[in-house]
Amino acid sequence: MAKRRTIGENPLDAAVTGTPLDAVVPDPKAAARAGRAQAEEELKESLAQAVKESQARVDALIKETKEALARLEAESLGLKGEVAQLKAELAKLQTKARPSDLPFWMRGFSR
Repeated sequence: MAKRRTIGENPLDAAVTGTPLDAVVPDPKAAARAGRAQAEEELKESLAQAVKESQARVDALIKETKEALARLEAESLGLKGEVAQLKAELAKLQTKARPSDLPFWMRGFSR
């Protein structure tokens, strides 16, 4: 027995395109597909625009953060210099001071 080529395929399911009837009465599925395609295209465009806008905001935030970081680093260098000066002054005062000149909490607990 010879096998038929159409086993598992329904010949009535074949898509018929370009019939003269479509010129008179348009296929409702085709209109729905066209509307869906247009909606998908609009959605893609709006998503692309949203991505561009969010990328611009992120770039602006990165720039602001880098500028703020540079300012803070400059301030910290100034503060480090002041701390070094204060430490030097404290060391000078500690070497000049006698044990009786120091407050009790700086003298230590030795007897």
